[in-house]
Amino acid sequence: MRGNAMAKAKETLAISAVSATWNERDTLPALIQRIHEALSRVRHEIIIVDDDSPDGTYALASRLADKAVRKKREGQSIALLTGIREAKHPVVVTIDADLE
Repeated sequence: MRGNAMAKAKETLAISAVSATWNERDTLPALIQRIHEALSRVRHEIIIVDDDSPDGTYALASRLADKAVRKKREGQSIALLTGIREAKHPVVVTIDADLE
């Protein structure tokens, strides 16, 4: 791509980043900050799907993420699927919440 075509692609690109959490209160701020930094040049949203963590992960996610969803504990795959269904952008990426 050249010039205007690349600029137009950046204007239209939009990404939904989805992460499943369970007891990730301590890593959540860094995770969200890193996602924002990595996607700073494109429109994006961050969706955190919490598997009913007892450590307050959902409450923190509600304040820091663009969207937070709390659900009963069913595991990572179901949580990611839940987040993908909530995504508003056409490109969806998933990322582990433990910063590994």
